[in-house]
Amino acid sequence: MRTIFFLLLAIVTSRSVAYAQTDSAALPKTNMDSLLAQYKQELADFELKHGHWVQTPNVNMHYLTWGKRSGMPLIWSHGTFGNAYEVYGVADSLVAAGYYLIAIDFYGHGLTAIPGKEVSLYHVADDIKALMDELKIKKAVIGGFSRGGSITTAFYDSYPNRVRALVLEDGGSVAWDVNGHKKSTEEMANEFINNYKMRTPAPVYNTELEAFTRLYNNNGQKADFTRIAFTFFNRLKQNNEGKWEMNPGVDDLVCEHTAEQLITAVHRPYAANNMFGASTHLIYPKMIYRNLDVPMLIFDPVSDEDWFDFEEENTQLQQSHPDLIVHKVYENTGHAVKMEHPQEFVRDMAEFLKTVKN
Repeated sequence: MRTIFFLLLAIVTSRSVAYAQTDSAALPKTNMDSLLAQYKQELADFELKHGHWVQTPNVNMHYLTWGKRSGMPLIWSHGTFGNAYEVYGVADSLVAAGYYLIAIDFYGHGLTAIPGKEVSLYHVADDIKALMDELKIKKAVIGGFSRGGSITTAFYDSYPNRVRALVLEDGGSVAWDVNGHKKSTEEMANEFINNYKMRTPAPVYNTELEAFTRLYNNNGQKADFTRIAFTFFNRLKQNNEGKWEMNPGVDDLVCEHTAEQLITAVHRPYAANNMFGASTHLIYPKMIYRNLDVPMLIFDPVSDEDWFDFEEENTQLQQSHPDLIVHKVYENTGHAVKMEHPQEFVRDMAEFLKTVKN
């Protein structure tokens, strides 16, 4: 069974894969200038229609909305190194299925800054509650992907009376380190340190145009390039040296900048260098959901490429609440079900909505 250390390494290194060097020659600079301007204008137009801000007790948080307020509110938290545009490809279909979709950017992701004070996943839960108060939403379906699933669980732990139902996509239904803790501390530390030595450094660019050119050479022919571009623009930022990179500062926020940081967060969370990273490893869904009283949908990808091998634990959780939990296993699927199987994802979300009480 793969360890959680290796799986978290995959999360960290996945940022650079999509932007790795290829043999494709860059398009002429004048063409790339025009394409960059075109997609940035499309993003600006989209933000005018769908983008919003809310001041919470912790941060000025950016979020996107799709659909009408008459739909079932679904508040979505993205995964690590993602942003609200994670749901762009399925948003319109979810609206057609009956949802009013609200997707947040949490700290250091998308357009939401990293707060100047120490925060945790539970602070993001507080932000979601503040957003609901702002929008006068009494209860909502709360959902999330990967670390966003853990935020969803933290929200239920904090505000169960504001939850109408839960959707967990490969995260939040099982303790983050359940597989890693099946091995000794020394064994896991050595394994992860060795894996970290093979980590591909995240790319750094001199200009935004240089970064976009690399992105287009690798992905420009894909049918969903608009989603890729919008997600990219909301990940690419200038670092303290004036260079351009993906999600600067997030590595440290989630305690994954070095192997030693992560090992501490996993095995000595109270000694972790910040509360945000530690809180991920302290959430214990099996305990939090012991008295579950709302419907829950678990998306569980299973394959050799499955980043989180939680099928056994998810099955046990479903069996503990058979009348409330729907456990959807997706064979031959890596991590993000909605990316690999968007039509099936929407189908399952539409069926799940039938079980949610208004």
